[in-house]
Amino acid sequence: LPELRVDGYTPRHVALGLLFGGGTMLVIVGILALAGSYHVDAINGPLAVAKALALYLPQSFSEDLVFCLILFRLIKEGLGRRTALLIAPVLFSLAHLGNSHESVLGLLEIFTGGVLMYSLFERTGSFFTVWAFHFSWNFTMNGIFGLANSGQALSGLFRSHVTGPVWFTGGATGPEASILALCIDLILLLVIWKASDRQLRTVACREAEA
Repeated sequence: LPELRVDGYTPRHVALGLLFGGGTMLVIVGILALAGSYHVDAINGPLAVAKALALYLPQSFSEDLVFCLILFRLIKEGLGRRTALLIAPVLFSLAHLGNSHESVLGLLEIFTGGVLMYSLFERTGSFFTVWAFHFSWNFTMNGIFGLANSGQALSGLFRSHVTGPVWFTGGATGPEASILALCIDLILLLVIWKASDRQLRTVACREAEA
């Protein structure tokens, strides 16, 4: 598969995914902290970070393998790109229905985040961009800042809690269920689709299309 090819563009696409995923979470936590809604209770040791790495690296890979590399590609080949960009994120959000404390806003953000991930996949032609985005989003949120990830509360580098309106902080669901995450998703989507092919595409992707 051309999307799995490792070439000179791969480091750039991994960096792009890390920037979009981890960078987004840094912005969200920064806004929460400035608003007085994010509070650090304690700092854990490096073992907590190692556990988060061991969890989120394979978890994000397996989810993206199924929902992006397999389902999205199959739907795109059968029904077209626009339909795939709608159906695949719906399936991705429905897979989170059983999460603890999941909310309507949380599911809406997961759907929008799915559109964002598959748009990255479509524009860059690289699976590694999506994987880096998904991993860094979850790891930064939970493994660094100690915030719940879709209702799953694990101890990260920081032991923390949030205060304030649930629509703003995400509450027990985590920042994925906040209006902040939803708004930033929409901004990043605009950035992705406004960027030029020269900025985003890989040689492998252009060769596959040719």
